[in-house]
Amino acid sequence: MRPGIQFLSIVAIVFSLTSNPCLAEGEGQEDYNKAIAIKVKAKSIIDFEKVIGLCESAIEKGLDDETKKLAEEMLKNTLQGMCVQLSDEVVALAKAGQGTWRFKRRQAVVNLEKLAALDEKNGDAFYRLAQLQFMPGGDRNKAKEAIDQAVKIGSLDEADATKALILKGILSEDEMAREKAFSDAIKSDPKNVDNLKLRAGYYFEKKNFEKAELDFRALTKLDAENTDYKQALVDCLLNQNKEAKTRDALAVMTDLIKSDEDNVEFYIGRARIYGALKETKNQIADLTTVIKKDERSILALLMRGYAFLGDDKIDEAKKDMESIFKINKYNLQGTLLQAQIAAQEEDYDLAIKNLENVVRAVNPQARNIYKLQLALYYRSAEKFNKALNTYEEVLDADPGNVGAMVARADTVLGMGKHEESVADYETAMDLELSSRQKEHVWNNLAWIFATSPNEKLRDGKRAVELALKACELTEYKEAYILSTLASGYAESGDFEKAVKWSSKAVEMATKNPSRDDQVEDLKKELSSYKMKKPWRELQEDQDKSGEKKKSGDDFDF
Repeated sequence: MRPGIQFLSIVAIVFSLTSNPCLAEGEGQEDYNKAIAIKVKAKSIIDFEKVIGLCESAIEKGLDDETKKLAEEMLKNTLQGMCVQLSDEVVALAKAGQGTWRFKRRQAVVNLEKLAALDEKNGDAFYRLAQLQFMPGGDRNKAKEAIDQAVKIGSLDEADATKALILKGILSEDEMAREKAFSDAIKSDPKNVDNLKLRAGYYFEKKNFEKAELDFRALTKLDAENTDYKQALVDCLLNQNKEAKTRDALAVMTDLIKSDEDNVEFYIGRARIYGALKETKNQIADLTTVIKKDERSILALLMRGYAFLGDDKIDEAKKDMESIFKINKYNLQGTLLQAQIAAQEEDYDLAIKNLENVVRAVNPQARNIYKLQLALYYRSAEKFNKALNTYEEVLDADPGNVGAMVARADTVLGMGKHEESVADYETAMDLELSSRQKEHVWNNLAWIFATSPNEKLRDGKRAVELALKACELTEYKEAYILSTLASGYAESGDFEKAVKWSSKAVEMATKNPSRDDQVEDLKKELSSYKMKKPWRELQEDQDKSGEKKKSGDDFDF
């Protein structure tokens, strides 16, 4: 009850007593009179507790019916005032980092539970109880019960009602109920930035980036000056892994740069996007701008070094590497860049040496990441047993490591061990894969099911299903995946579709200079389908130790 209403109630009680010459009879009358006297001047928690105690005592001892109702009303009003004060103090103490909030919370919860029992329609009591139980160390189940009751009662004012819906959403164990609660709160108060932020964060955490994008767009409209919302919007767009969305992210980041041309973080953010779009020239230009503003930016030097390397400008990449070592000669990221440069020059011994040093230097928690890269260098150096041993080490330490599982599958596939590779790929499909990993796994599995000389493994129908999923994920823009789809149709006996998709693969690879190495193989596949012959492939290339190796692209995790 609001303080003003509470005061008027007390005045009414006092007036009724003083205006009636025949005071109510009852053994509890004396305690009730004392409660009134204290209540009129009550300000502290101690005063409230005295009033509550006297009211309870008066009711227990006995009052006439009319006075009993007044005493019960005073008891509820006093409890309400005390609970409001206590719960507000708990929140203030917690925000200030004062440990005493936990003791105060226990006191508030006891009294709120008493108030809720006395007044089952008191939505504010249930709402405050839910808030306190939701805090660290509280009872989440009780918080959920209380907030459900508060929302059901529906007596809260507009501001608290939307907060209650948000809390209901947070506490809900059902995803649909949670989303509905958030949406109801936002619908009732569409300009409430806090509610929108919370739902946007919820969608982002659940990796529902499409819905998170919509909320962050709404936030940027409500607060156009807030750069955090725009950067979060960029993250949502990039996580959707679609070129059109990446272009949208580029536009948002460009607007950020226009708003603050001295912010090097914005240029680095846009450089990352240019990298994702494979627009190396623009990426290097942005990173060069950063380096001109801050010549000691190791991050910008690293990114530009890798960009140069991706553009086959090895000398420029080496210059950036040397600049990094001038700033910090022990920089591990610089050592990694040096290893990558060596690998690109096919000096795998130097690449392996550098990466082995990194593996020894980093903490155990980060070691597996670099071991995966090291294993890739072992594979490039045709040291397949070392690669497999390294993947085993990673999987022993982290059995759910998707990168190691898929890379091991790639390795044994390259050695012609199709059954083992299928087992690893199918295990990986039960794990949480990124879009890039899904594309890779689906494509490779489909290729095995379509082209393996092992008749027991071939399954044209499943090959087509997996290849179609990989095509959809890449928007039918990758020649090698179209080639896989064609091989699946050929294995299924549908050579008309095989020729169709194989022709598209050849056409697409021919137009892409970076895929020149694929064109001849794709043409051979197409010729086979035109002769109504499915394609068969088993990698038979031998290394010095007699191990087989996989030709073509490897996935770098």
